[in-house]
Amino acid sequence: MRLPSGTGFCTATLVLNAHTFLVGCGGWYGGSPGIYRSTDTGQTWRLVSGDGVVGQALVASDGTLYWAGHQQGGLLRSADRGVTWVSVASSQQAKPLTPVELPGGRIVTVGAQRLMLSADRGATRSAIGKDLPFQPNGLAYSATRRAFYVTHFTCSSPVPNDGVMRFGFE
Repeated sequence: MRLPSGTGFCTATLVLNAHTFLVGCGGWYGGSPGIYRSTDTGQTWRLVSGDGVVGQALVASDGTLYWAGHQQGGLLRSADRGVTWVSVASSQQAKPLTPVELPGGRIVTVGAQRLMLSADRGATRSAIGKDLPFQPNGLAYSATRRAFYVTHFTCSSPVPNDGVMRFGFE
């Protein structure tokens, strides 16, 4: 209720502690995109990034925050608990899906055709695995099974025959 007027489609949230919250806005439907931060339990909000985001932010094991860019993609990173944000991947390197963290702190995003791995907090990345058979709507990693799982759906068939696919890794 207290977000600035004109914010657009603010659905992603992250509670950092009892007083500090982040809200991500995609900017759809004519509103302004961005990431807003509150340090007073949501009484006031400050725009900390004008880039729109989608999905939930990833809180990596080292405390770094990663948030997928809205609509076309990209990836934002914050090393200071959401005070400042920097773009670390283009829309070709990170589609609008929440990234995952692998054991050892490596970060994986869905790229244009393959999964993209970064071992340096998003500064660089390399393609891993084979070309994806579809553009995923979801990405998960199981450390126990040492595998990625990608999912997709269509409006005409919510659960297609190939709706979930497994890709072994390491």
